[in-house]
Amino acid sequence: MRSVNNSNYLATTFMQSAVNSASGARTAAASRTLQGWCNCSAVVHRGASEQAARPAACPCARQSNLLAAQQDVRQPGRGRAVISCGLAQAADSTASKACKGGPLLDRFVSLLLDRYWASTPTAVSAMGLLQALDRSESSPLYFDHIAFRSFGVEGFGIKSIATIFVEFGFQQRDELQFPGKKLRALWFAPPHDRPDLPRIFISEIKVEELSEAAQRVIRKYTQEAGSGKYAPLCAVGSVLPWSNPTLADFELLAKESEYAAWTLINGYALNHATVAVHRMRGLSDGIAGLVEDLRQQGFDLNEEGGTLKVSPDNLLVQAATQADQVDFTFRDGEQGTVPGSYIEFAQRKRLPQYNELPDAQVSDAHLRDGFEASNADKIFHSTNMRAEAVPAAR
Repeated sequence: MRSVNNSNYLATTFMQSAVNSASGARTAAASRTLQGWCNCSAVVHRGASEQAARPAACPCARQSNLLAAQQDVRQPGRGRAVISCGLAQAADSTASKACKGGPLLDRFVSLLLDRYWASTPTAVSAMGLLQALDRSESSPLYFDHIAFRSFGVEGFGIKSIATIFVEFGFQQRDELQFPGKKLRALWFAPPHDRPDLPRIFISEIKVEELSEAAQRVIRKYTQEAGSGKYAPLCAVGSVLPWSNPTLADFELLAKESEYAAWTLINGYALNHATVAVHRMRGLSDGIAGLVEDLRQQGFDLNEEGGTLKVSPDNLLVQAATQADQVDFTFRDGEQGTVPGSYIEFAQRKRLPQYNELPDAQVSDAHLRDGFEASNADKIFHSTNMRAEAVPAAR
């Protein structure tokens, strides 16, 4: 994870990172396990190759003509399409509306996933297993939600990353509180005409409730960054909004809040993506069977409160892996292994009033929506620091 405290450099770095991400990160991730699947927004389709024709339902296929017209032939690639799309908005208001509601939104989510695939090998491997388990060969895989973390400091909290999604038409829904962890979260529903997109779950730590020492550390870095307005660029460009922290600052936060320590070294990176198990028509045993298969294949699962996190109404069942451990260079030059991102799985069950509805007629509108604080509280533990991680940095 790179870091920077200069806004001009940040913007330039993002543009180059977007190009590199599109041309390299996705290809590298896909070649390991996905074997040519394409990921577009929240949908993952099976395909012979990333360049092959995509199913009609794939957002990439719907908007490929517009994107092709906007790509710079000197810099072919999806990252360039995003940049060109953004530039086109200033020149043509009509194109701006089409870009904002379609290709730009798709590309933004797609670039988020590019970075996620490249840095989270466990997620790539899990998707490969899902491909093998799902007997419905033509059914795409969908993401239920994606999640971000933030510091609850003016200009850097939930709003800093939520704003861009609201501009894209996402609707704010419920707030969740986690008193024991000093956290709060909001989730956002996708636009009504884009059911293929995931929900957005954004949390923040209540910095004012931490110790004075922890507050000083966090505010030192947020003040150094100056503003959280570049949060979306940091998210897709894999850039920290502040400079790399010192090992001492990281350890101080880790002792008080694993969440705060993770946010310090990962910034606005995608914390996790969640597969919508209820949309996997070919998965006969549901999430319980999936978890057992993951366990048998050696995946390191989040066991906090049990492998399956079940809501009080029994209608939302979730499970997750532990975060991948990634190498990190602290400001003082010391090397460490720290928690990165992870993959989650969610199954939303039918609401009681629709129990008699034939399976063929059931849609997401008939399923349990929203989130459950008791489930999410346990999912947060997926990024807990492993015992050997901090000593390894010494």
